[in-house]
Amino acid sequence: MARILAIDYGKARTGIAISDPLGIIAQPLETYTGRQLEQHVADLVQEQDVIRVLVGMPLHMSGEKGEQAQEVDAFISRLQAALSIPIQTVDERLTSVEAERQLHAVGKKIGADKGAVDRRAAAIMLQSYLDSQSGTNG
Repeated sequence: MARILAIDYGKARTGIAISDPLGIIAQPLETYTGRQLEQHVADLVQEQDVIRVLVGMPLHMSGEKGEQAQEVDAFISRLQAALSIPIQTVDERLTSVEAERQLHAVGKKIGADKGAVDRRAAAIMLQSYLDSQSGTNG
C-alpha cells in the first residue's frame, strides 16, 4: 500500500501531513520553512512511498480564487516539474480555523508553535479526502 501527502502551502510556513499506508488515517507530519520546498516534497514522496499529493486551495467563501490561490497555482506548477505522481487540489476553506479549534481543545498554546496549525490544517484536509474516498463521514 502507498501513502498520500497533503500540503497546506504558505509563503512563510508549509504544513505537511501524511496518511497511513492503508489510506485510512491522516497525521500531521511537519512544518517546512526552507527554500527548497519542491525538492523537499519530492524527497518525501520517494522516502514515504507516496502515490498522490494533495494541495490545499485557499478559496474565498464564495468559492472564487483570490491572490493566495494564484500563489498556490504557481507552487503546483513548480511541484509538477519535480514529481511524476498526480497532484490534486482540495478545498481548504476553514481548515485553519478547525485546526486552531482542535489545538485549543487539547490545551495547546498556538503562539509557541505556529506551525502546529499548518500541520493540523494539512491533516484535516487529508482526513476529509480519505473519508470521502472511503465513503465514511469521519
